Amino acid sequence: MVKDEQTIRRLRGSLMYPVFMFFMCVGVTIFLMTVILPRFATIYAAKGAALPAPTRVLLAISGFMMNYGLYLGAAVLLGGFVLFKFLKTDAGGRIRDEAQLRIPLLGDVFNKFFQGRSFRAMGMLIESGVPLGEVLELAQNMSSNSCYRRMWASVEQGVTNGEHIAARLAEFKMIPESVVHMIDCGDRSGRLSMVFVKLATFIEEEYDSAMKTLCQFIEPLMIVLMGAIIGFVAISLLLPMFTAASTLAK
Repeated sequence: MVKDEQTIRRLRGSLMYPVFMFFMCVGVTIFLMTVILPRFATIYAAKGAALPAPTRVLLAISGFMMNYGLYLGAAVLLGGFVLFKFLKTDAGGRIRDEAQLRIPLLGDVFNKFFQGRSFRAMGMLIESGVPLGEVLELAQNMSSNSCYRRMWASVEQGVTNGEHIAARLAEFKMIPESVVHMIDCGDRSGRLSMVFVKLATFIEEEYDSAMKTLCQFIEPLMIVLMGAIIGFVAISLLLPMFTAASTLAK
């Protein structure tokens, strides 16, 4: 729990600047599209300007926002509310959890988080003398992702039927094959708690490294995205000026 809280605080701290820049980018873009661009559109229309393609596209987007902006905002809010309610259902939760593990870059981070959290707790519980069946039941309750809950439920059922823990783990793609082999060796040799603890330590170190890399990647990505959006708007506005002799001088 302490490690989870530290991770959340670190992630929030890393994302504060990119999120601030994102909302500032959205605000500046809306201001340009709804206040500045219509004035340029009036000038171009009065001069009968033959506008470049980027400027025409921007004017069309601006016109759509001016005419249907309120409807678009209401549709976005309504769609967000419906999506939020759907994700709270069982079917929506399964879709959300499966997507959580398959998102590029983030999927691997989430997998490491769930594995490290489960292995650490399971290793401590087994070392403390808790029966494996109860440990696997606790692992289900501890997992916030339904895919991992189904995995540990399947493993618990297999162990109850006399199977080794790795027999069911091998059926799920979330756990790497090398990790499954290590768990199998620990199970057969009676050193399962030690294997779980060592795996948790290794995976948690990988998770910390992946989180650090991800946070370092998000900030420049947001800056590039902001520059691309605002740059496109600015260039589209000024592009007709570059042909002033044939556009505004008529």
